[in-house]
Amino acid sequence: MPGHDTQAVATELLGVAQSLRGFAYLAANGCKTVEEAIAYRENFSQREGMLIWPDFINFDTVLKADATAYASARALGLRAKIDEQIGWHKTLSNVGVNGVTGISADVFWDLRTRQPMRDC
Repeated sequence: MPGHDTQAVATELLGVAQSLRGFAYLAANGCKTVEEAIAYRENFSQREGMLIWPDFINFDTVLKADATAYASARALGLRAKIDEQIGWHKTLSNVGVNGVTGISADVFWDLRTRQPMRDC
């Protein structure tokens, strides 16, 4: 439900995913910082969901400007593409996402530090 996946909707989707042995890609709804996204994640305990933050940015040809491209929708589409072309065993990690020009929030990460991302 890109753009509509509030905490209540995400909770229901996770219940459906569990009963169907499925998976839900969810946005960190309303989160502006990594700290908020990490705190929001505490609302969910199900393994059948992946919380995705931040969103992508792409060029909207109608608006003729950059716009939000829901990362949860892109993740779902990428999952379908990978399943079809490679197989279910391949993760989303290190796979390019077509049509995006950036992300909606700056995120710092350093492989060489032991600090959690929220402390960087």
